[in-house]
Amino acid sequence: MTNNVELTLPSGKVIIGTEEPILNSVERLGHSLEYNCRDGHCGFCAKTLITGEVSYKGRTPMAFIPNGKILTCCSYPKTDIELE
Repeated sequence: MTNNVELTLPSGKVIIGTEEPILNSVERLGHSLEYNCRDGHCGFCAKTLITGEVSYKGRTPMAFIPNGKILTCCSYPKTDIELE
């Protein structure tokens, strides 16, 4: 069963599922976020997590993730989240 959470972006709010990476959900809904590799290697998709929690579901991203940032290509929302 897929749970849904609310994602707040600078451009507005959308409802996304918790069973796919944030980047995939956002694209499927017709929105866009910057990315490059889609595998957690480059860090180009890093966004500031203002509120909420995410999981990498057992994956360890290879890119350096600065404190307070998440990689949208490989992070899964656990709660409602807000990104800068």
